[in-house]
Amino acid sequence: MKKILGVFILATTLLCVGCGEETPSQLTPTPDNFMPTMEEPSEPSKNPSLDPSQPTPTPDNFMPTTEEPREPSKNPSLDMSVSTTEGEPIWAKGVQSRTKLFQHLNLDGIGDADDEAYVSIYQFGDYGDSITVLRIHLGTGETMSKIFPVHGYYSFQTGKLFSENKDAIILDIEVPGSNYDAATVFAVDVFPVGGDPFPVSIVRLDTTNSTIRLIHSGTQVIDIEGSSLQGLEIPSWNPSDPKNGEPIKNIFYWNPTTREWSQDTK
Repeated sequence: MKKILGVFILATTLLCVGCGEETPSQLTPTPDNFMPTMEEPSEPSKNPSLDPSQPTPTPDNFMPTTEEPREPSKNPSLDMSVSTTEGEPIWAKGVQSRTKLFQHLNLDGIGDADDEAYVSIYQFGDYGDSITVLRIHLGTGETMSKIFPVHGYYSFQTGKLFSENKDAIILDIEVPGSNYDAATVFAVDVFPVGGDPFPVSIVRLDTTNSTIRLIHSGTQVIDIEGSSLQGLEIPSWNPSDPKNGEPIKNIFYWNPTTREWSQDTK
């Protein structure tokens, strides 16, 4: 009797131990029975970088992009096979000529005629590809420059075109080989007047964009009646007869109210 009771108690104990283990209601997800969701698509992504079944991109199987082209570019400047080197070769250097320094100028309205200007002609190549370079050094220490895509013999003048407190630079540059003494005129203003820490030079007149035709060399700074500012007399030929008669006198002066040029013709 005791033996039968002991067997019954042992069986009951084992059964209770089995009941204490939690039986999962679902199988642990595996690649064979896992139901897909929006977060993990059932099909491999077409994007290799998002598809774990695809191998890690390598130079052999990586899809080319615009950042890493598979084939060399047809543009020689982008082709690494093109040899490059630092430094300027001798044949690329410009030749500077007709240099001249102009001193004791008052271009910024600061100090006492302590500004300077340096004009030179730079030629590049063997066939007359030249430019005119104007460099300005102020008494306050700043240096600036302007480049004009023309060249030739020039006249350098200054005048109070834009302010009675300072001078502007006027360049009258002749056109080489012209049969009627053609010229191009530029007026450069150093702005602003005062103690601004970053002064700049501004081209306020450029006759390459002017409506005046057949401009003749010989531009002069003139006084404007009733104004504290000066103006420019820019001669030009009559388009119908550029070789006879007297040049037309085109008078330009700066209107400080509208901040643009006004013109009179005599």
